[in-house]
This record gives sequence, C-alpha cells and structure tokens, in this order.
Amino acid sequence: MVQTVTLKTLKSIIFLLPDFLAAWPYMQRLHPDYGTVNVESTNWVIKYDLFNKKAQRSFNKSRFGQ
Repeated sequence: MVQTVTLKTLKSIIFLLPDFLAAWPYMQRLHPDYGTVNVESTNWVIKYDLFNKKAQRSFNKSRFGQ
C-alpha cells in the first residue's frame, strides 16, 4: 500500500507500507467469540452517539469488527 501525505510546509512524503499478510504462513480465522464481541462493540458505538445518522449507517454496513 502506498500513502502520499502533503503538508502545507513540506513537500509530498510517500510512505510504502509492506503487506505483512501477503506471505502469512498461518490460516486466518475469526475468534470463537467474534459474534458476541461484534454485537457488543456495535452497541457501544451506538450508545455513545459518535456519528451523525449518515455516518452511523455507513459504519453499520462496514463490518468494522471483522
């Protein structure tokens, strides 16, 4: 992944981040408690009213916890 950042006082800086998972030798799997924790985390975000309605809908669609 390449990310370019431009600051007002500096020239563009390019960050090259390696893809650590490209050669990951282990099988990827979800934690057994993922379903419970995902529901609790989503409810926590809703409880604190962190987003406006449009942003909350986007967050809910994003599958953030996975």
